[in-house]
Amino acid sequence: MRGLRCSRGHVVAPYRMTRPWLMLGWIYKWTESAKKELTHKDNLHTFIRERGTGSLIEAHGSSERYRIHQRGTGVIREVQGPSERYRFNQRGTGFIIEVQCSSKIQRGTGPIKEVVFKRRKEINKKPFESEQIGTKDLSQSWRPLVDRIVEIADQSNNFNDEDIIQEVCTFMLAGQESVATAVTFTLFLLAKHPDVQSRVLEEVDAVLGKLPNFPTLGALRKMCYTEQCIKEALRLYPSVPIIARTLSEDVPMGKVTLPKGCQVIITPYATHRIPHIYPNPEKFDPDRFLPENMRGRHPYAYIPFSAGPRICIGYKFAMLEMKMLLGEILRKYHVTTVPGKEELCIKYRITIRASGGVWLQFAPRAAQVL
Repeated sequence: MRGLRCSRGHVVAPYRMTRPWLMLGWIYKWTESAKKELTHKDNLHTFIRERGTGSLIEAHGSSERYRIHQRGTGVIREVQGPSERYRFNQRGTGFIIEVQCSSKIQRGTGPIKEVVFKRRKEINKKPFESEQIGTKDLSQSWRPLVDRIVEIADQSNNFNDEDIIQEVCTFMLAGQESVATAVTFTLFLLAKHPDVQSRVLEEVDAVLGKLPNFPTLGALRKMCYTEQCIKEALRLYPSVPIIARTLSEDVPMGKVTLPKGCQVIITPYATHRIPHIYPNPEKFDPDRFLPENMRGRHPYAYIPFSAGPRICIGYKFAMLEMKMLLGEILRKYHVTTVPGKEELCIKYRITIRASGGVWLQFAPRAAQVL
């Protein structure tokens, strides 16, 4: 048993009892290892922000990032029930202040609009030079996403500022966060199941091994087993844990009828674990998504991208993104779990998260196929 030991070596207090008051997480933050982790994490986040949306994200100060975070936790609290919804119901405190602080972001009148106006002025004042394919100067070949959208809007009379804001928000959340979350959990599951990872590596080497650059569309379509792994990872850890819908008609459900206009909450994290649909639901089994095993399964039994008329508009593109990212990572690295970090504690935000993060180790493959 692990824990505090006396001079004779006997455990006098189990580790699980001493951990809360020892505050090991807080102590670890002050170690050199933790400082290096935070530095690498900050550098990586900065790089992703600049490459993904350029000055758009950079314009958000800490207060704006806090508001976005509060909006996400506020939405989750709203659907958890009255005990959470009205935990602090005084005006200006608790959940109410979260909604008030984020209202301008929700209405689209926050810093995003300010950035759009600023970028339009800069573009009109100093137009970008035409891009040179193959140039060594990345500053000339790469431009922020918001600049491209603003230029498209200026060339179209049917594309206003509100449209720009909506498009940027879609790329930021639906096109970035959800894909990153799905890839992270897929890598985690592959790390926990080396036999499955070996099969993926064989497919990656066979399909992508001789390609000198990024995978082609045709190559990605051949990565069938990798796609099965992604789908199974999304079954266990759907990027968006909550789907809200308003009923357009009365819906009988058991002994009750949900009335038209009622708002319902669907949780794919739970519905994807219904045993009579997915036997042994906690097991990671990509073969669930073999064509013969999917035959006869209800089309709405699997809804990581929602379903019906409101299905995610970019789900096919997202699948290609995930296959490309996994292919490029696994061409170069073996992925393993970190000892002591093999289990996840899931928490709901706008996208699904793991409390404490997902810890993985990446080791260069001995014989890379490039």
